[in-house]
Amino acid sequence: IRSMFDAATSALIRQAPAIRGVDPAVLPQDLTRAYAELVALRLREGEPGADGARELRHDQLLKMAAVYEALVDAANNLADRRGAAFVAGTAYQILGRVGIMEEVANEDLLSAAAIHPDIAAPLLFLIAGQSPDAREAGRRLRGVRTDTVLISAMLETVADLAAENFEEILARALRLREFGPTAAGGFSDQATQALYGLCWSGVIQMVAGVLARPIPATLFQQFDTPEEAFRRVEALAIEDLQMPGDGGQLVSTYAGPRHLARLLRHVAGRLVGTGLANLPAPTGAAEATWRQWLRHRAKTKPVIWPNHRPAIELGILQPGVSAVLVLPTGAGKTTLSELKIAAAVSSGKKVVFLVPTLALVDQLRDDLAASFPTDIGGIVVSADGDLAVLAQGPELSAIEVMTPERFLALLSFENADVSDVGLIVFD
Repeated sequence: IRSMFDAATSALIRQAPAIRGVDPAVLPQDLTRAYAELVALRLREGEPGADGARELRHDQLLKMAAVYEALVDAANNLADRRGAAFVAGTAYQILGRVGIMEEVANEDLLSAAAIHPDIAAPLLFLIAGQSPDAREAGRRLRGVRTDTVLISAMLETVADLAAENFEEILARALRLREFGPTAAGGFSDQATQALYGLCWSGVIQMVAGVLARPIPATLFQQFDTPEEAFRRVEALAIEDLQMPGDGGQLVSTYAGPRHLARLLRHVAGRLVGTGLANLPAPTGAAEATWRQWLRHRAKTKPVIWPNHRPAIELGILQPGVSAVLVLPTGAGKTTLSELKIAAAVSSGKKVVFLVPTLALVDQLRDDLAASFPTDIGGIVVSADGDLAVLAQGPELSAIEVMTPERFLALLSFENADVSDVGLIVFD
């Protein structure tokens, strides 16, 4: 059977550690086969043998997901951890897509004993460095709430973390800064709320750092780093209790908060240092304009994806550096293009963006106008195609969108001056 994954994703899956009954070399095909079989069995619901076969396949995939989720902690290196996290997240996604993931009450998504796969899946994808998959997995949590404020805050925050809605996470923290655990459910319930609340506080600190913003104060203790907050939850969530008599011992554990804290610690390891707002200014760029634009862009795209890092490290944002970007749809070409444009205009240079059709000219002008508002350095995005009326030659805006034919016409003016153009983008 052919794999439903592209070459890069298949390579990531094959990085997963080997476990009994699973060969990572053919795991992409095995996951594809499992998905196809579950879809087919769902269509045969009610037929003799179909429901039993479906339940058996479901259990096999769920067990594999649980083992790989556990291996995220046990992995000896980053490649193993990324592979294990992606396989576990994908298995949970498959079960969710075919509609056979066990349904639980919203209150049980985050319990003292466990966290539901709907919570784990987007975090696993973030650990794997696969933001688009995390965004898709997080959609299952949109609008999910409980009667407990802190548990609801944690559920909504995981959804926003997966969707990179970091601004909403900080706004929620400001709204709920006076909320703490409630006493309605007794001591155990209070302790569960407090542990999940401390996880929530760690996420708030983590995204504030990514956005280079002040950390909103809550009722929970603030640590030097988000990782310290998550480690504190791990330590508080388990305790060995000595019992009367020889050798008597009882382990008290809040496994759900502990597991969430461990996943979030690995997420923090992936996110810390990836904030778009913290990118250093390229050579020649005005620091104030560059920082202002980064803060604006970070509201909707706060994180530098793994796809972006090699290009940035190779100096794509520096003046005079040209590049050809070849990435799959949704893999981040737009973000890199906008960063390169921001570097040029922050340096006082103009940008010409060439697209093949007039219809795309208007569309791209509107998109770029949203990304480069005029209140940032007076940037103007234009697509004014009427060159004939410009008797003294064309005057380019900071960012000019046009077709190649129009650009050729511009260059035909005897007194056309494009010496201040610092970047030409071909799409």
